[in-house]
Amino acid sequence: MPNYEAYHTKGFDVVSISVDQDRGALEKFLEKDKHPWTVLHDKAEGVKSVADYCGVLGIPQFVLVGRNGKVVALNARGAELGEELEKLLGPAGEK
Repeated sequence: MPNYEAYHTKGFDVVSISVDQDRGALEKFLEKDKHPWTVLHDKAEGVKSVADYCGVLGIPQFVLVGRNGKVVALNARGAELGEELEKLLGPAGEK
């Protein structure tokens, strides 16, 4: 969560897609382990599979999308994600 905390005020956000079969188990987990971002269940109403719709190929999968809607990086995490965010949004401490 360090990158989320460092860049959220600059426009960075996260959307998680849970592919767990049991939605109730996901809801119980989220009650205990609060997430500051949106968490979707894979079997959303009216959609066969959110993961399929979004092109999720493996778990976990990270997709960094720029403000223009284009994919900037795939599977960037940790320090690499921080570097990509700095390129897109500038240093974490600046507004």
